[in-house]
Amino acid sequence: MGPSGSGKSTLLDLVSDRKLDGLYSGSIVVNGRERSPHFRKHTAYVLQKTLNLASLTVEETIYYSVWTRVASLRTRKERQQRVEELLTLLKLEESQAAPRSPAALETLFRQHLAVTPQRSNDVDAPATGTALSAKYHDDVAETSTWTQLQMLLHRTFTARIRDTADLRAHATKNAVVGLLVGVLFYNQAHIAPPFFVGQAISPQVTGVNAMLFLTIMFSAVSNLQSVPMLCDQSLLYRQEVAARAYGPVPYWLASLVVPLPFLLAFHFVFFCTVFYLVGFPRDAEFFFAFTGIVFTTNVVVFAMGFVLATVTGSAQVAIALYPISFVVLVQFAGFLINLRSIPPGWIWGPYVSFARWALQGLMVAHWSLYGRAGRAVIDAFAYDGLLPSTCAWILFAFIGGFAGVSLWKLLPPRKRLQHLPPEALAASSKRHDETDAAAAAAADALSPADSPAAHGDEPLALEMVALEDGRAPAAGTAQPPSYAPVQQRPSDAVGDDAALAEEDDAPAEPCHVSFRRVTYAVADRAHRGRSVTLLDGVSGDVAPGEMCALMGASGAGKSTLLDVLAARKTTGRVAGVVRYNAERAPAALAYVLQDNVHLGLLTVRETIHFAAQLRLPETWTDAAKRRRVSTIIDALQLRDVADSRVGDEARRGISGGQLKRLSIAVEIVHLPALLFFDEPTTGLDSATSFEVMSAVRALTDARRRTVLATIHQPSRRCFALFDKLLLLFRGRVIFFGAAADAVAFFAASPLRLAGDASVNPAEWLMDVAGGKARDPLGAEVDGQQLVALFEASCAAAADAAVAADDGAPTDAAVDEAPRDVSAASQRACATSARNQVTVLLRRGLVVLSRDSVATVFALVRHVAVSVFFGTIYLHLSTGSGFAAYTNRMGVLYFNTVFFIVSNLQALPAMLDQRLLFYRERGARAYDTFAYWMSVWLLQVPVMATNVLVYAAILYHMVGLRPGAAHFFYFYYVLLLMSLWSVQLAGFVASIAESTQAALSYFPIVMFVNVGFAGYLIFLPRFPAWLGNWGPYVSIMRFAFQSLVLNEFQGNAALPEAGVYLANMGFTQLSKTATALLLLPFYAFFNVAFLGALHLVNFEKR
Repeated sequence: MGPSGSGKSTLLDLVSDRKLDGLYSGSIVVNGRERSPHFRKHTAYVLQKTLNLASLTVEETIYYSVWTRVASLRTRKERQQRVEELLTLLKLEESQAAPRSPAALETLFRQHLAVTPQRSNDVDAPATGTALSAKYHDDVAETSTWTQLQMLLHRTFTARIRDTADLRAHATKNAVVGLLVGVLFYNQAHIAPPFFVGQAISPQVTGVNAMLFLTIMFSAVSNLQSVPMLCDQSLLYRQEVAARAYGPVPYWLASLVVPLPFLLAFHFVFFCTVFYLVGFPRDAEFFFAFTGIVFTTNVVVFAMGFVLATVTGSAQVAIALYPISFVVLVQFAGFLINLRSIPPGWIWGPYVSFARWALQGLMVAHWSLYGRAGRAVIDAFAYDGLLPSTCAWILFAFIGGFAGVSLWKLLPPRKRLQHLPPEALAASSKRHDETDAAAAAAADALSPADSPAAHGDEPLALEMVALEDGRAPAAGTAQPPSYAPVQQRPSDAVGDDAALAEEDDAPAEPCHVSFRRVTYAVADRAHRGRSVTLLDGVSGDVAPGEMCALMGASGAGKSTLLDVLAARKTTGRVAGVVRYNAERAPAALAYVLQDNVHLGLLTVRETIHFAAQLRLPETWTDAAKRRRVSTIIDALQLRDVADSRVGDEARRGISGGQLKRLSIAVEIVHLPALLFFDEPTTGLDSATSFEVMSAVRALTDARRRTVLATIHQPSRRCFALFDKLLLLFRGRVIFFGAAADAVAFFAASPLRLAGDASVNPAEWLMDVAGGKARDPLGAEVDGQQLVALFEASCAAAADAAVAADDGAPTDAAVDEAPRDVSAASQRACATSARNQVTVLLRRGLVVLSRDSVATVFALVRHVAVSVFFGTIYLHLSTGSGFAAYTNRMGVLYFNTVFFIVSNLQALPAMLDQRLLFYRERGARAYDTFAYWMSVWLLQVPVMATNVLVYAAILYHMVGLRPGAAHFFYFYYVLLLMSLWSVQLAGFVASIAESTQAALSYFPIVMFVNVGFAGYLIFLPRFPAWLGNWGPYVSIMRFAFQSLVLNEFQGNAALPEAGVYLANMGFTQLSKTATALLLLPFYAFFNVAFLGALHLVNFEKR
């Protein structure tokens, strides 16, 4: 034990042999012997944050764990019997008891020692005691690789088949894109020789080859949505492989094998649609060759995604790397630029591009059906010499290479922890004593857990004695002391009442909350037409200056009631009366969520400062706002970390306890009259929990605030801070009244439930609410008896009498659609829209300036791609030659494609920021328009800089049309495409439930634009029923046409430009008209992004 940052988890990692790097000295002795290298096999380690597959039930999760962790259970019947025993023992029969499952997965399958870092943070006391007291003695021998593979295959397939949303998105994407490609090239495979017009390939042949190229392009992007799933699975893998649940090889094999049938099914939908509509020859050998190559290409792309996921471990980084890979792979496929035209410096490129071998295999398979005429087409593309089967084997080699790299990255990291002998530690201490003042100051800045001085000069001798089941501790072992119950709130609560009182704002009007017969129900997803009641007739009231604790066992309805009272419910049906000073809606409130969502690159002071700028009145001076921020920092004891960065999953920051206090500080900075706290002590030790709640108590007393808080397992001192207690059992009240009277109420009741004076009263009350209390005869008292007891008591009668004056009950329906329809969303923001945009812009600029890695990487990516294109198309030729025109069209076309895919990495980032947006908008810190406007304004300078660098490099390397006017027109088109793609990403991120779903929508949008752009199929070649509308819904058509007109129209160096423009259908609109037509597309997706932010809300509460 110890306060936040004292080194508890560090010591636990060191003792449990989980530390991988660093230096340590001393000895760790287990049962009188030095810890052996196999120590980890005999121990369990329950992480504070555990990951599980969300689509599996608790029973299935434990079953799969038993499968590989208990070697002595070899049959399904034996494993199932063990699972049923565990479910009964740990009270996991109901799904709401899920927090106990991680302890079940770890502690029950190791014989000797279990370590649990803050495992009970989110679990009530009865559940904690049950989970940690359960023990089994099993053979700790590891299961075979075959057994591990069987389990992983079964588990991965089960989880995959239940992810219906992702499967539906995959199937829809393949069907829609397949239909699109089939319609675009409808019946165009029915052609006959001659295939050449003079020396040039005929338009009919070009159309077929374009369709084959589009098929490869779709394969290259269709499996991009698997990357987030693979990244999530890799996090679970790291957790389970550290627990020795299985080895790297079984996981690697299962990850590669399970997706194959799904890839085949989805590919079959796409391929059959395309094969039938484009009119390929009904030849069985060609059908299977074509199917095999396209399917193998899909597997190659999936294996590449697996490599990106295992190498980066981050979906955002992996997706950011993807555009570079996509550009290189597709550029060297042999369609955009002939293999014979590739510069000597890039001659190796086509050999490392699997897109080249896939396209070559498809073209050879198809054109070989036409004999000599077809072989001439193959020769024109420099695709001669290899059979389709050879190309397929080369693709298999790519699969093997990617699979090998992913296995290498999955291997557990090498342990670099070094043990120092005592003399080395003494020498190190002597050197530290001789350092100068600067080095001493740096050493003082280290945390106690990291400082060498914290260990002293003597070697650490820590003896861990594992107790066998049934053995009592040895004589002399310290026993837990008994404490007398605390019946009154301490007068020395931490917090500066004077500081909180000395503010220069007008005090908020105190708020009295009363609620009568509140009922809340949601639709039963398992039974259509039915509903599930989560709250049933809950009544109570909280006056200004009072703190009310909402307590109960897991699933009792604490957070549900808090959401209803705070008017934050977005789904379900609410009935009853809730009044705030006799009003239906509160004037102002603060709601502190259980999750800590912040911008990791900001400091603690900056986070609170920006919250103050958004929530305090604009009439306040900057000095007054700074004083308020300072007061909140002091009240929540954040002064020591005020200038430290918050941190996130990728960056080390403040501790969990400090993060929780920061979340409270952000929400209460405007000191509203009504405060709601959802699990404010989750993740905090008892001392820090008391400090946090004491600060809330000081605020309550100094400002007569009204506080309601759900709380798990409060300490004796924390519990004494509350004035009232509302105790719930399955959505019904079993006690409401003074918190200090709760124990006496049950003791004086007919059930005579007397508490133990040596036990924390809060823990005893949780036992009562959890059905663990016994009457004097030893019989268990269930929750229904307690409900009946309270309803019959005089306290319930008095509550009903008081509530009778509140008015008639109301019945308000809350729409099931994921929309924010809560009363909180209707409250006005504290500041004007102008102030909101200004503050969000300042905050965004601070984050942008500190996120140097992402900023520099985006710029480097643009430079790298421009240099790549510049070297491929270096100094394009002029005149009447065929290459002078086709190469120009190729580079201009693929520029527009690049800017569609270049901002894909914005999807994960926007989805992550969406949680912060939901929280801050729900608190009315700003409205949707202000957020949207700030995002738009932040994008423009970044995109303008990156695109300008890209355009300057590419334009001059390629040798496009000289002249400043032509260059800036080129720059304008690319900039508008880049800005449009970011708005598209924002729109998709707003309507998609997850990153995987967003990446599924992307190929549909992309191929609509690519197909109708006028390059793969010239505009005059579209049938009338398609050409009359298709090209007009593609922004890429107008961008590509603008670039071609800018380069071709009136260019004396290209005398045949008019012929090419006529063939492409680009003569009807001027380049001014096409440039202006880009603006409506950009404006439409700006408005669509704003509308999606306003209407779509996936935060179902």
